[in-house]
Amino acid sequence: MLKCTLNVHHNVTIENYPKLRPFLKRQSNGYKAKKATVFTPDQIREFINEAPDDKFLATKVALIMGVMGCCRANEFYLMYLHDQNTAFLIGVPKTKSKVKHQFSIAASFYDIRS
Repeated sequence: MLKCTLNVHHNVTIENYPKLRPFLKRQSNGYKAKKATVFTPDQIREFINEAPDDKFLATKVALIMGVMGCCRANEFYLMYLHDQNTAFLIGVPKTKSKVKHQFSIAASFYDIRS
């Protein structure tokens, strides 16, 4: 990561410094990366069922779309929504994995609108 950052932002290649790589390896000895905390399925289910819709509806929708649509945080900005009179078509045109995500909300869930 450091190698890439130095190359991109400062146009410096660490291959020009032969003692730097072994030094960095020694410095990182014993380093443990922090794992991101992840919600359990029970915690997600509890939030969706018990949190009041008038306050957390947008958060619930984002949670469901993020989990079911396998979306990253920045992909929410790229989402589009098409109302096709029988279903909502939701998609993310550009993703990091270069796989276009699409899913729909249809049947009885489509009719739940205020």
